[in-house]
Amino acid sequence: MATDLTDWSKNILPVIQGVPDPLIERAVRNTAIEFCEETLVWTESLTRISVVTDTAGYTLTPTSGRLIAIDEAHYKANGEDDTEFIPLEPIPQDQKDIFSTTGKNWKYETGTPSGYYHDEAITPINLYPIPNADSTSGLLVKVNLIPGDTDTTVADFLFNIYNDALTAGALAYLLDMKDMPWHDEKKAVDKRGRFIGYMDAALRKLGRKYIPKRDEKARPKL
Repeated sequence: MATDLTDWSKNILPVIQGVPDPLIERAVRNTAIEFCEETLVWTESLTRISVVTDTAGYTLTPTSGRLIAIDEAHYKANGEDDTEFIPLEPIPQDQKDIFSTTGKNWKYETGTPSGYYHDEAITPINLYPIPNADSTSGLLVKVNLIPGDTDTTVADFLFNIYNDALTAGALAYLLDMKDMPWHDEKKAVDKRGRFIGYMDAALRKLGRKYIPKRDEKARPKL
């Protein structure tokens, strides 16, 4: 189920009168994108994927939203019980660079998958080594999602659980619009601070903490 972005009107209009629906949609959507991108709270366990011999790449298709990262992946050999799923290790770019210096074309090695990677695009997921056997429904993938750039709805849990967070972020976005009659820099800074506090609280529940965007070197690479 999904919630219309304009459902936040009841929270925004008592604070800022006269904001048109399209602008409320944009403010809430941009806020939801940032919130989900920073906290990674929106996840989906995708439909099981059948692994095919000599095929490294598999397309990932979430039911909604835009995929930004692979949260985790598991593999099992054909015919094994679900209890035999083993976690696949992500292969980061620096490890791929090291592999490339060995003189072997590691991307073409075959065997039982033990890891995964992706290149420029998040999808498809590429298994390493390339599977040397079929496995029906043998790949489980959990992904991180954000709303799409033109979405007019968001997943219900964002409204039900993070309503106050997205309200604060959307108000900050609107109050910071210098060409609008409701512009108020002081209030925008206050609402932005509240929004960051909500993001930090969400991250702490996941064992992480908020890192401002300006501190690029400290931010994890997806």
